[in-house]
Amino acid sequence: MAGSDHKGTLKLLLVPALISFVITAAVTAALYTYDLENRKALKRTELAQKAVTLSEHLDQSFTDVNFALIDSAQQPLNCSPQLFRFANEQLMTLPQIAELRYTDAQGNVNCNSWQYYDPPLEIHTPNKHKGLNFSGPLLIDDHPGPGFQLFRDHPQGGKIQAIIRKAWLRNQVKFFHDPLGYMSIIDSDSGVPIVLNGRYALPVGTPENLFPVNIAIGYEGRMDNNREHYTFIQPLLTQPQLSVIISQDLDSLYLGVFGFNTSWISTACGAFVLILLVSYRIQRRLSDPIRQLKSATQRNEFFNLYQPLVCSKTHHIVGCEVLMRWRHPFKGVLPPMTFIPLAEQSGLIKEMTLRQIDQAIRELTPTLRKHPRFKVSINICAAHMLDNSVVSAIIERATFLPGMVVEITEHQVVEHGSEQIQNALHQFQGAGIKIAMDDFGTGYCGLTYLSTLPIDILKADRSFVAALGTDSINADVLSTIFELTQKLGMSAIAEGVEKQEQADMLRQMGFHLQQGWLHGYPMSAPDFNHTVSDGYNHQHAHDPLEENLLLPI
Repeated sequence: MAGSDHKGTLKLLLVPALISFVITAAVTAALYTYDLENRKALKRTELAQKAVTLSEHLDQSFTDVNFALIDSAQQPLNCSPQLFRFANEQLMTLPQIAELRYTDAQGNVNCNSWQYYDPPLEIHTPNKHKGLNFSGPLLIDDHPGPGFQLFRDHPQGGKIQAIIRKAWLRNQVKFFHDPLGYMSIIDSDSGVPIVLNGRYALPVGTPENLFPVNIAIGYEGRMDNNREHYTFIQPLLTQPQLSVIISQDLDSLYLGVFGFNTSWISTACGAFVLILLVSYRIQRRLSDPIRQLKSATQRNEFFNLYQPLVCSKTHHIVGCEVLMRWRHPFKGVLPPMTFIPLAEQSGLIKEMTLRQIDQAIRELTPTLRKHPRFKVSINICAAHMLDNSVVSAIIERATFLPGMVVEITEHQVVEHGSEQIQNALHQFQGAGIKIAMDDFGTGYCGLTYLSTLPIDILKADRSFVAALGTDSINADVLSTIFELTQKLGMSAIAEGVEKQEQADMLRQMGFHLQQGWLHGYPMSAPDFNHTVSDGYNHQHAHDPLEENLLLPI
């Protein structure tokens, strides 16, 4: 018993601890995953912001150039000293402009910021749209390498061109450093780099409409360099045909984000303790046997089995004892000894028994319809008889079970031998309910006291039946019990009959009413109704001895 209590206490402590650990671990993992994704998103945002910052800088620079070209359009295309002065002022103000050139309507460059061209340079720069246009990279005369042009129309029919050095554009992407990533200004339609800092790579397996790029887009996945990257593309507002693209290897981008925040340790410990306390309280409530019984009653987990009461002379089933079982959701079917004592102690036995009687009335309907006074024995205890409302409820249900028999154990009668117990027994008897004393012979019920009780039946305890054919003193008690029933005008039932030899010896003693595994195991209602119906259909319907046995019962 002590070992069982120790296991129960250990379970009461370990289960909440295990539950708390699992919940804390799951919540911590979920929060860590959530925080990790946020930190990754922050890294991606920071990387994308670099492209956005550069695109804004380029937009501002191109806007400044555009304003300079608009101002230049107010000057006549006569390559005058005044035009030269104005052009040099623009160059000093805007470092992104390497040179300003002025072309006539035929596309010939007559002069630039500081000199005439004689003969004029022949160049053709088609407009893509009205306003500021971009072209390049181009091989430009008097420049060592490819350059770019920002240009717009002049009111006199020519164009004003701002030459942008490629070196200046390259310097704009130099601030980004990653050994496996890159930053570049690309052609929005084709994705071809115009200036590049790093090792250029493009996503693998991306949709075909990645280019042309029309809006800002971010992509995380494998690149054609066989590494995982995060790539962000931001088109320019002033020149949508250009975009800034930035791409960084995920290993370097997410470096340091996987670390566990040490402040979470105290939070997780606090959460564990809190969940442990709550789990412990819940576990105590769920493991409370009385609470389990209440829940089982509400969920109708208790069910009836019916053990036949047989006349050993005719082998007819003349009644049954209703036995309660618990269909536990985890432990399976439990016998009465595992829950009846606690049900009696807690008082739940009263509601459970009333439900049991109601269930028996429903389930035995086929048998009761054919045999209205069929004997149906219900086990009760002192708690039933000490509650007047329960006594009344049992009597009310007896109208549906005319052959109802209530069984009470000998020790219950002796232990609670109060006037209220006797009054309840007399109420049962007055309502036509027969009263059986179960397990008779194991207590200390004296003959004088027994004669004062309204007892109709004595059920000899199974221990006396088991002693038959042995030298045990219990073997002789059965004869005494039977003689006692004859003197007091009672009926006698022997229970626990398991062997044919026992049945024969009991019949010779006069115990014709018997109950035990020999005559039938406890069975479900459908099986019991079928057994009763089959027995009566194949045997003679009545026997004088059987009728005599049934009368006192």
